[in-house]
Amino acid sequence: MNKPFNLLAIVLLVFLIGFFLEETIDSSKLSNYKSLEETFEIISEFFSVFVALSIFAITWYAYSNSRDNHSLFLGTTFLITGLLTLCHLLSYPFMPDFITPNLPHKAAIFFLESRFILAFLLLASVFIHKDSFPKLINKYVMFFFTAAILSVSLTSIWFYHDFIFGRFNIDTYSTETVFLLFLITIIILVTGYLYYKKAKETFQTNLNYLANGSIILLISNLVYFSYEFSAHFLIITGFFYFYLGMYKSSVELPYERLAISEEKLRRAAEGKYRKIVETSTEGIWMLDASSKTSYVNSRMAQMLGHTEEEMLGKQLFDFMDADARIVAEKYLKRLKQGIKETLDFRFSRKDRTNLWAIVSTNPIFDEKGQYVGALGMITDISERKQAENALEESEAKFRTIFEGAAIGMALFEFNGQSKTSNPALQRMLGYGSEELTFELISELAHPEDREADLKLFNEMIEGRRDSYQIEKRYIRKDGVMVLGQLTVSLVRGDDNEPRFIVSMVEDITDRKLAEEKIKKSLEEKEVLLREIHHRVKNNMQIVSSLLGLASGTIQEKKYIEMFRESQNRINSMSLIHEKLYRSKDVAKIDSNEYIRELANSLFKSRGIIGTIELKINIENVSLGIDHAIPCGLIINELITNSIKYAFPGDRKGEIKVSLHINDENMNELIVSDNGVGIPEDVDFRKTESLGLRLVTILGENQLNGKIDLDRSNGTEFKIKFQGGNNGKTNIGC
Repeated sequence: MNKPFNLLAIVLLVFLIGFFLEETIDSSKLSNYKSLEETFEIISEFFSVFVALSIFAITWYAYSNSRDNHSLFLGTTFLITGLLTLCHLLSYPFMPDFITPNLPHKAAIFFLESRFILAFLLLASVFIHKDSFPKLINKYVMFFFTAAILSVSLTSIWFYHDFIFGRFNIDTYSTETVFLLFLITIIILVTGYLYYKKAKETFQTNLNYLANGSIILLISNLVYFSYEFSAHFLIITGFFYFYLGMYKSSVELPYERLAISEEKLRRAAEGKYRKIVETSTEGIWMLDASSKTSYVNSRMAQMLGHTEEEMLGKQLFDFMDADARIVAEKYLKRLKQGIKETLDFRFSRKDRTNLWAIVSTNPIFDEKGQYVGALGMITDISERKQAENALEESEAKFRTIFEGAAIGMALFEFNGQSKTSNPALQRMLGYGSEELTFELISELAHPEDREADLKLFNEMIEGRRDSYQIEKRYIRKDGVMVLGQLTVSLVRGDDNEPRFIVSMVEDITDRKLAEEKIKKSLEEKEVLLREIHHRVKNNMQIVSSLLGLASGTIQEKKYIEMFRESQNRINSMSLIHEKLYRSKDVAKIDSNEYIRELANSLFKSRGIIGTIELKINIENVSLGIDHAIPCGLIINELITNSIKYAFPGDRKGEIKVSLHINDENMNELIVSDNGVGIPEDVDFRKTESLGLRLVTILGENQLNGKIDLDRSNGTEFKIKFQGGNNGKTNIGC
């Protein structure tokens, strides 16, 4: 049966109950039947008041949680209706006088007031929602609203009793009463329709109860004139429907919302904690009372190389070796006694490798205090363990190196609380390990060496250097002086504060003595070498002088020229020995100074003044004697050749000499002139000229170089060879 028929059946049943009850009392021959009617009327009216006040009470006390302004407004409506109905009941003629003498039309006025206000406020409630008018609808405003309406009603009866009753013909069957009831019925009809419509639009089932209650009240008004008992029963039934609607909106719906909200919060919390557990970087492992795995998160399974499914149901001991199991059994025994511990523990992974972890476990007890399992938090510290093992190995290696080092070593904490020295240092200075403090090592230094050491040490402490090295003399315990090379380093912490001082002292006494011997021997050899160069130079000067004397006895110009050229060649070699003799380094000469002096001496010996210009461009190239002599002879031959043949008939020109290192890191010697040049058909390698043949022999055979001749603008000889350097590296010396 659908809902409209349900409502019709209820209305019909209530109507019939009232009808049969009224007919039974009226048809009875009892002498007190009139008293029974009054008693029933009082009971039904009181019951209506009770239901109305119950509606108010439930909405009033539920408002703190529901904050439903619609329910509060309706509750206030039924409070006013209930109180006015009570006034109507107290105004019955058979009741004691209430304010003024009780009369039928007085009761009718309270009845019509209660119905009219109920109809009007019910219609207004349709347009009020849960959050409507937050400043106007609240407990304080509703209380004063109720008080105001009751005050107006009671005051009018008290002060204007005669005026109202004399002005208006209000009784049960008067035209005014019928008209007002008709108007009230129309308002309630509209209210019921609007509540049905609103319930359909918003899907709020509680509004259907309000609509049904409105319809039942409407019907009660229609039957009131003919069937008073049925009308009272219908009023009670209508109020009861309003009670159900208010209960749902004020109690049941908020409770449902609260339950739904709590369920959502619970699920959200579970989801949140599950997400935390599943995404935790820590392993989470839950055991039952028999130490079987009841839960692991994915991190724990990953740490052991298993899947979660593989671990579930397995014993804790399945994931450790025999030695670890002994430790675990003792740990679990204490845990079952409620003793919580945190320890480093070794598990066995699926691939048989070790997993070192920090294990922190809480025992779980039931309400009877019985142990039912444990929850463990597992932190992987394998990398830390590896680092600790590596550090231990490193410390062991350092200790081995420290103890077995051939040089003296000492390690001091900056605050002086700890000191360590190795056997080599103890042997070097003649003191034991406990005797060698930082202060003692400083005091053992020779007084003349302490100031320089202290200056460098302070610079290191101030942060201007990380370490320093210095040679120092130490006085052994037996008084013997030891020469040591001291290296001091300062080790700072993360806060840049000094932590350790590391000192290394190498005994260089024997090495210094050997160096002094070698230095003395080298000085002696250098003196001897200088003397050799000096004597070679003197002998060459003698040979040059003899050639000069011999040329003075020769008349033929051709032979005189031959003697002069030979003399110049000897002078070029003699000049090299003179430079080496006077040089700071007897192994190489300054090529710039040598070539300038050689070229100028050739110009001077030929008497060249003004007609030929000499230009020399020599970079900082140092040449040893094996390269300097061939270069000097080549320059001698090429300048001599240019002077003799390049400028016939006192023709003016220039001769250039340059020596530098090219991009190929080879020495490049260039001698050129802008004279008439060598004819194209002359091959300088096969010519009968002794000078050019010497250039070829010296350049290609002695220097192992390459000779290029450029005839495009006079004559330019370019000789590239290895050997010599730019002053930084002495190649070929």
